[in-house]
Amino acid sequence: MDAVRKAMLELEMISKRAYGRGLTSGTGGNISCRVDGADQAVIKGSGVSFVDTNRDNIILVDLQGKVLQGSLQPSKEVKFHCGIYRIRPEIRAVVHTHSPAATAFSVVGKEIPMVTATGAKGLGRVPCLGYAPPGSDQLAELVVNCFRDSHLKAALLQNHGVITVGKNLREALYLAEVVEDTAKISIYATFLGTPLTFE
Repeated sequence: MDAVRKAMLELEMISKRAYGRGLTSGTGGNISCRVDGADQAVIKGSGVSFVDTNRDNIILVDLQGKVLQGSLQPSKEVKFHCGIYRIRPEIRAVVHTHSPAATAFSVVGKEIPMVTATGAKGLGRVPCLGYAPPGSDQLAELVVNCFRDSHLKAALLQNHGVITVGKNLREALYLAEVVEDTAKISIYATFLGTPLTFE
């Protein structure tokens, strides 16, 4: 199996898992991974739901975002996906979701408190970036500048959603799940009392 086909199959599988976990709905969000041995990536096509992702609507692009294969346009956020790959060569996958609890924090411009050991250890800090229109050069610039921090694994986009990165798609998805679960637990905990610290 060639590297492009392998990347497409994994992207299809992880996309469906993300949808099943409720991390995105409708045609929102986007997901990509690098192709082994090439300066290329595969990314979900624009207007395609995570649950419907398959080899016919996955787009092959170079790391400048130029379409190399595929009949659809790539996701409108292809610029920040490729930008992350250019500045962080160790990153092999990017997942962008609109998961409800984490996005709620972005709507009020707050970072998600790391109230669990899993969140604190697995994520570290999850900053909330300022607002920029989806698909814009401004948003791509904000995201790429943020992810220049080599320790950063996740970030919130104000009034928009979540980005996670990983050394492979499974790791990026795992981190997206941890972001959402940590956000939910933080919200639930505030109804019960004051969350305790690790000290």
